[in-house]
Amino acid sequence: SIFVHVFGAYFGLAASYALQRRHEVQSPKESSSYASDVFSMIGTLF
Repeated sequence: SIFVHVFGAYFGLAASYALQRRHEVQSPKESSSYASDVFSMIGTLF
């Protein structure tokens, strides 16, 4: 039912927030570039 999906969505958001790392970027190699982000978004949409 819809309640199971809503619970799963909010549980996933809460779990990802609780398990996130506090130091987001430690090295420049761990981050993505703007072009990489745009191409991955275009690939997801089409």
